[in-house]
Amino acid sequence: VVGFFVDRNNEQQIASTILYLHDNPHVGNEMGHQGRIFVQNNYSWEENVSQMIRCYDDIVTNNN
Repeated sequence: VVGFFVDRNNEQQIASTILYLHDNPHVGNEMGHQGRIFVQNNYSWEENVSQMIRCYDDIVTNNN
């Protein structure tokens, strides 16, 4: 399990999901572990910085 989809307008569904995670801490721990692996495999500081620099360059270029 890497996450849950809940309707943000369905308070009962949100509450039951929170209670499920409270009652099953191993599920939350596994979700955290899988989320960390996903981020490590799909994101890097170098790429993030490169994207930010390109964005700032575009802003500066378009404002001149």
